[in-house]
Parts: sequence; C-alpha cells; structure tokens
Amino acid sequence: MLLLHLSDIHFKKSDYNSPMDVNQQLRQQLVSDSSAMCRKLGKKPDVIIISGDIAYAADPAEYDFAKSWLNQLCSACGVPLSSLFIIPGNHDVNRDITSSPIVQALHKDIKNTPLSEIDIKIKGLLEDQNCATVLYSGLSAYNNFAGDFSCELVPPNNTTTKRDMVLSDNRIVTLWGLNSAFISSKHDKENEIFVDPSYNQIISNSSAINIVVCHHPYSWIKNSENLRRHLNDTAIIHIFGHEHTNRIFLGTDYVEISASAVMPDRQEGDYEPGYNLIELDVSSGENGEKLFAQFHIREWQKNPGRFRAKQDRQGNDTFKHSFDLPCQENLTWITPYSTVATSSPYQRNLITETILDTCDNEKQATNYAIKDFFELPTSQRHRIAGLLSLVEENDNNISDLERANLIINRVASNNLLNEFNVLVSKFKLENGE
Repeated sequence: MLLLHLSDIHFKKSDYNSPMDVNQQLRQQLVSDSSAMCRKLGKKPDVIIISGDIAYAADPAEYDFAKSWLNQLCSACGVPLSSLFIIPGNHDVNRDITSSPIVQALHKDIKNTPLSEIDIKIKGLLEDQNCATVLYSGLSAYNNFAGDFSCELVPPNNTTTKRDMVLSDNRIVTLWGLNSAFISSKHDKENEIFVDPSYNQIISNSSAINIVVCHHPYSWIKNSENLRRHLNDTAIIHIFGHEHTNRIFLGTDYVEISASAVMPDRQEGDYEPGYNLIELDVSSGENGEKLFAQFHIREWQKNPGRFRAKQDRQGNDTFKHSFDLPCQENLTWITPYSTVATSSPYQRNLITETILDTCDNEKQATNYAIKDFFELPTSQRHRIAGLLSLVEENDNNISDLERANLIINRVASNNLLNEFNVLVSKFKLENGE
C-alpha cells in the first residue's frame, strides 16, 4: 500500500491563473517527482492525504484552484480525484466569519473552560444545533470542496472523517481525519487549539491498522494530553501538518510524522517545501505478522531546484520501522468511502450483508459502483436516488454525505444493486469517464 502525503498547500486566489504565480515551477516539480517516485516504487497511491491548509483564505476560488492542480497530480500518479482524503487547517477557515462577535464569544467560552471539563463543554456545544452552526460557519467553503471527496464535516455526528482500505487478505487500514480547525481564527495561539472528543471512537482492532491525520501537532492542542495518550494506544501512525517542517519520530508502538508545506511563504526563514510517501506492507513469519513501514521524505533543493530524499543518520533514503500485529479476527467486507456518523451507523450492515451474499464478481462490481457513486457530482447522485424512487421527505434536512450514505443503504434494502450499478455506469459515461 502506498500513501502520498501533502500538507499546507496554501492556494491563493491572487495566484489563480496568474502568469506571475511564483510557485508554478514548484508545483510542476512536485507533480513530476511524485509521479517518478510512484514509478520507482512500482505502486500507485492508494490514497492522497492532505493534512490541512488547502486554501490560504478559505475563498471558493482557491478551492477551484486546488481542484485543478490536484486533478493534474492525480492524473500523473494514475489515480482518480476520489483518492483524496482531506482535513481542514487554520487557513481553511474564513477569518472574516470567525472574527464576528458571536463566533469569538463561543471561542472565548471554550478557551476559558477548565481543561478537566473541556470535552464535556465541546460536546455540549456541538450537540446544540445553533452553537454548532456558529462554530462551523467558517468552514463552509471548505465543506463545499470536501464534499466532493466524502470528507465534509458536519456536527455533531460527522466531525471526524474516516476511510477504510484493504491492505492484505486479513488486514485493513483505517484512516481517521480529525478537525483541529473548528475553533480557529486570526487570534490562534499555540496551546489554544482544540480537538473534539470524537477521537474516542478510534479503538484498537485486531484486523484494523489505525492511521490518524490532524493538521495541528500536539503542541498546539490544549487538550492534547488525553488525545495523545489515546492515539498512542490505538493508532500506529500519526500524521500532522501546520509547522511547515518535516519531522519523523519512530517510537516503539507508533510513528509521528509531519510534512513540510507544499507551498510555504518564501519569506519564511527556513523555506523547505516537501511532501511524503509512506509504504505499508504486511509480512508473515513464525512469530506472527508484522507491518513494515517505509517513509520517503521528499524535500526541496534550491540549486538546482528539485526534490530529493531526506536521509536518516545512516545515509539511507528511507526511514524504516516495523510493528508486531495482533492475531486478527475474520475480516468482513468494507465500504471504501465513509465518514463517521455515529447516530446513523453507516449503514454498512445491510449493504455488507447483501454484497456478501453475492458472488465475487458481483461484489467487486458493486464495490466499484459505490466508489464511482461518491465520485459523481451531488446533482447526479440526487438524480440516481430519484430514478430509483429512493428519495424521502426528510432528506433535505441532512448533509449531502449523510444523504449519499442513506441512498446506498436503501439500494441494498430494496434489492436494487443491479439497477444502481447500471445508473452509476450511465452517468460516468455521460461525464466522459
């Protein structure tokens, strides 16, 4: 399995289609280098992780800019745009919105709460519809963009993004994307950022390998003590951004890795663009299974301008680590795209049972159809639901992602898998795919 990790891209509206965009060569070199690395490793990325700060000022035009370039990157690496797994950073928050008195009042209320009570305070605010709407108001442009990749965040039940990927016959990798930007504004200070308590749903599982992505590193997060303790127990790899410096810590039971910024400010004292590639493989032996992880940290060389490998102390181009894996339970079939929704458990049950009852070829066809369904524009997903008579009265009161998950569940419960597959294929053809 191969993970491509980018962070802090900072697309600026003023650079969109501008001949004076100073980062054009840098971005092209990253596309070329990542494509060349994929060919060298003999793998395509199973996922492209962006650990926040996609935009610079959370302007919709900046996300159009991002989508255009990310499409180039995905094409060069031989994967679809749906391979993206994204979380927000502080630059994905509209600071004009979060500077309003009502938003600042809620931020102040949270920041003044005793640390021992912070999880209860945040939980209560996110479960209150009015407060949650205010706290997430600065992320509206980000969410419109993230929804195209099933990564939108909607409180109270969808504040953490999740995706399952098959690593081997009996292991899955589960990506968890945390939101450390929902209490962010122009007043951000180190140790005044928060993560909501939904991280508690990340649990150890004998079949799943947990990888957590968070924009802000622990030093910025005020309630990091409990968060860090929990993730050290449950997640093997912790991925961060924000500080624009590549770092890797190889612990006994986990690895912490931070990415350089793709496009840092050229006025920064330590200008260090970069990105990461992470290889994961499982190997069996007499003493059980091991997970082997190789971290390729790519950093920018100024003269001549190109990406090169960051080396470890022994002069190796990769940082290597291995983990003992617990004996696994039977692996059930999983869906490739889902965002955590605790009050509406992704409805894996019906779809899983239905697919497990089919033959392998049909199961694979439906797997691809579900993946393709989430890649379709929202309007086409709505049309499929209408054509299959799966629209219900309350659908307008939930997010696009929740609605899409419900449609998948209704497809299974109404035995409409064949019709669903045909319609998804039809719309893909109409889109020229």
